[in-house]
Amino acid sequence: MDIREIEQSRQQANDLFRQKKMGEALKMYESSLLKASGCASVSNGDTALSEQMSLLAYNISTVHYKRGNFRKSLSFALESLKYLENDKAMQRICALYLRLGMAKEFKSMYDKIGSNKKNMSEIEYLVSRMKLNYKTIGVESGLAWDDLHEMCSKIANGDIIAAPVIERILSQGESILLGRENVVYIDSQYEVLIFGDTHGQYFDVLNVFNQVYNQENVFIFNGDYVDRGSHSVENFIFLLSLSILLPNRFLMTRGNHELLQINRKYGFYEEMNRKYTFNGDFLYQKFQNVFQALPIAVVVNDKVFVVHGGLPEEPVILEKVQEMYRMTNSYTDVVLRGLLWSDPDEIEGTKESERGAGIIFGKSITERFFEDNGIELLVRSHQAVDDGYKMHHDGHVVTIFSAPDYEGTEGSGAYIVVNPSRYGENERVKVQGSVRYAVRKIDKSVGNEVLQVSFESE
Repeated sequence: MDIREIEQSRQQANDLFRQKKMGEALKMYESSLLKASGCASVSNGDTALSEQMSLLAYNISTVHYKRGNFRKSLSFALESLKYLENDKAMQRICALYLRLGMAKEFKSMYDKIGSNKKNMSEIEYLVSRMKLNYKTIGVESGLAWDDLHEMCSKIANGDIIAAPVIERILSQGESILLGRENVVYIDSQYEVLIFGDTHGQYFDVLNVFNQVYNQENVFIFNGDYVDRGSHSVENFIFLLSLSILLPNRFLMTRGNHELLQINRKYGFYEEMNRKYTFNGDFLYQKFQNVFQALPIAVVVNDKVFVVHGGLPEEPVILEKVQEMYRMTNSYTDVVLRGLLWSDPDEIEGTKESERGAGIIFGKSITERFFEDNGIELLVRSHQAVDDGYKMHHDGHVVTIFSAPDYEGTEGSGAYIVVNPSRYGENERVKVQGSVRYAVRKIDKSVGNEVLQVSFESE
């Protein structure tokens, strides 16, 4: 393949991209880059070939960026820069570093651009949306691991988290969440741990985190952090802190209890005003701002769709979900409402839900969603189930619930591990399409745990 053929192929892919045929464009870009990389002249200082490879890598980065898969987009943007240093790639990398919460990396790359900072509308938009300041990004001190250890120790001693600490964590967490799209894409060859509802059971969450943490795993918590349990404040602040400290591998989605009209009625509002007598209402609103910024769903390795509730009656195309407005408590959009509220059942089609929001969706709705989006497994939460785990629709849908002894019951909680690297005794291992996962139990904590893991190399 010579330079002219590479350029012709790239332009054909560009035409497909302009027609919004993203999948076809991506395949053509990738095929052209693979063929170009096989040319011997790339290692002999062929500037024209290096330029084409840089452009192709940048084009691939752009497709992933449009789809919201920022980690893949970043890898190809860096590859584009490797072939040929260029401002477009550096600006894309800056935007991606912001979205991924990598402040120090952003500062380093931003400084490399030097005085040629024209046409940086995407970065300016993100800085504004994420409530950042150019002068302090990557410079001002943020939350540190020692701070989290100290906070957990104080909670174990029966202290509440100081209001200024809450404000600081909420502010930093909101900034990171605002940089994320409605659907977050994550790719990992390591274990991906998916947790369901935790409902204020902070010590149970801390207990299981102490057991499962390592420096490779990805963690996804799938909504409903507050209400019901007595430590909703501590539970959400602990998880949000981990999102700040592990921005590339700790993800949180929004549940229906992160809607104001729900958490005002089921315990969180009362807890806020009990623990923070003089400024409970003020802090409560701060929490709502962060709740609104939580993403709606996560896609793991392009095959596992993680969402709190389920599916609406209307067809769901993930690229369309990315375009929806999520920063609200009303959720008049039937698709977003269905994603947070719906439940599966062994029926065909749909039926009305007794919840008054969302629907009951059957196997045919799941099959249509899978076919439209290339998904093989849907992991959802939203319902307390025996042993914390239940399969639906011939195993294509899984409910996971992670609050052991929920509201005084004696049921165990559970979590799912995608790409399990080990198998425990009597562990349930499932295969759904190309997805391999294990189900692991969560035991009730003894209470008053402290954070025991070490983060020295993080």
